[in-house]
Amino acid sequence: MNQKNHALLTPEQRYLLGMMAGQELGDMRERIISDPDVFDGVCDAENDLLDACARNELDADLRELVQARLAERIAVAHAWNRLKHNPVLSLKRRPMHLSVLAIAAGVLLAALGIGVWQQRSYPHVLTGAVARLDLTATTRASGQIKEFIVPADARICIIHVPDIVLESRGRLLDEKNRLVWEGRSKGPGEFPIPRSALQASTYEFEVQNAAGQPLSYSYFRIR
Repeated sequence: MNQKNHALLTPEQRYLLGMMAGQELGDMRERIISDPDVFDGVCDAENDLLDACARNELDADLRELVQARLAERIAVAHAWNRLKHNPVLSLKRRPMHLSVLAIAAGVLLAALGIGVWQQRSYPHVLTGAVARLDLTATTRASGQIKEFIVPADARICIIHVPDIVLESRGRLLDEKNRLVWEGRSKGPGEFPIPRSALQASTYEFEVQNAAGQPLSYSYFRIR
């Protein structure tokens, strides 16, 4: 795929790179949710962008944009290339290649002493003025993390931790362990958070009982 300018990008690639806005963006999100073929097309478009970036087939400005938007996927792609000693990626068909690449990258990173690779799935695309983030309570060491794409014009994000059945307190920490938000639940396991508090980052959400003792941890990423 020789993409030398943005005019050659498909709608799916433009969506992944944040080039859509307004009605076009809203329509695309609706289609991704309602049409499995469109979702598959977005997955394939991500693969194609990764292929092109790994092969150095993109012009400078487009490569920079791809690297900024798909940084983690690119890291996996390059790790796979190094393991296979092959400059050409074979990332066709999803979603199996992500799990294969994540395992391969995990082996490479562990060998280099860099750390444990965190497995990630495709992001959950949310719509509407109130975005609901359904999380799963887990442990600090599990590496489990969910990804969400949240509309920029959403007003409130409801973090829902189904394992919590009592009213409790929540604490939201960013990837630098800084406190972003804290407050009481508005129902069992439900915590309303202003959309403005969430940026494109990875977060830890801690639920505490009335005495301040941790009940659960959840991890998620906003894209």
